Amino acid sequence: MPQSLTVNDRAYAWPARPCAVMCVDGFDMAYIDAAIEAGRAPQLAALREAGQVQGAKGAMPSFTNPNNL
Repeated sequence: MPQSLTVNDRAYAWPARPCAVMCVDGFDMAYIDAAIEAGRAPQLAALREAGQVQGAKGAMPSFTNPNNL
């Protein structure tokens, strides 16, 4: 397993454990909040309680085709 990953001349540390990232175009974290509050997403509730569910702001234009490239 490599110790780091270099992209555009910048080195990033390789994760110590597996990590999953989900990118959903046009999504709002309020959907997850509502599902958890309604009791419809117990696994997401447990992950959020453990600090494993976090939102992020996009660094690109929020258009589907450019984001998918």
